[in-house]
Amino acid sequence: MIVAACAHPASRAITPADYPRTRPELTRYQETSHYADVRKFLDSLRWLRAPLAFGSIGKTSEGRDIPYVIASRPVVTTPVAARSLKRPIVYVQANIHACEVEGKDALLALIRDLAFSPRPDALDSIVLIAVPIYNADGIERFASQLINRTEQNGPELVGVRANAQNLDLNRDYVKAEAPETRASLAMFNAWDPDVFVDLHTTDGSFHGYALTYSPSLSPAAVFGGVYARDSLLPILRQRMRIR
Repeated sequence: MIVAACAHPASRAITPADYPRTRPELTRYQETSHYADVRKFLDSLRWLRAPLAFGSIGKTSEGRDIPYVIASRPVVTTPVAARSLKRPIVYVQANIHACEVEGKDALLALIRDLAFSPRPDALDSIVLIAVPIYNADGIERFASQLINRTEQNGPELVGVRANAQNLDLNRDYVKAEAPETRASLAMFNAWDPDVFVDLHTTDGSFHGYALTYSPSLSPAAVFGGVYARDSLLPILRQRMRIR
C-alpha cells in the first residue's frame, strides 16, 4: 500500500476554473474515463495540492496500480490516524464491473468537489476512502456498449464485466483468486470501514427510478443489514427527496 498526502497550500488560490474535469464532463456526458484518464485526473488533484491522500491498494494481474484516494479534514494516511478522529470511515468502491461506468466518473467528481469546497462539509465528519477504478484491467478492454453491456443506455464505449483473468470480481470475495480481490481484502481489513458502498449500474432494465440501492442481503449481516434497511437508508431517502 503506497500513500502520498497533499495538504500544503498552493502558491495561489485555487478557483473553479482550475478544477480538473472528468471525461464525461469534457464530452457532454457522451464518453467515460479510460484508466489513463483516471490517473491523469488524480494527478491533477495532486498537482493542485488538494487536501487528499493518494495511494494504490495493489496491482492487477496485468500490473496496473489500483488507485485510491483518502479525503478527510484533516488529511489522514493511516488507519490509526483515521480512528483517532473518532469518525465513521466510509469506503466507496466503483468499477468492479468495468462496463458499469457511472460510479467511476461520479466518484472522481465527488472527490474533487469535496476537496475544494470552502464550506464545512462531509469531510469534517467522516473519513472517505474512494477506489474509483477497481477493475483497472477490465476498463482497458473498451468496446461498443452493444457488445460489452447490451441494453445499457450509453455511453458508446465501455469496458468489460470481468477482469483480465476473465474472473467476475464481484463473485471472488470468498475464494479470493484474483490479485485485485486480495488487495481489496487487505485494504479493507487494515482500515476496517464502518460503511462500505459498492457502485454498480443496471443493465438498462426498467425500475422507474433514476437511482436504485440496496442494503446487504446476506443473512450473516444481521446488525448492519437491519440498521441500513430500517434506519440509515430511510433517512437518506428522505434527505434526497428534499434535495
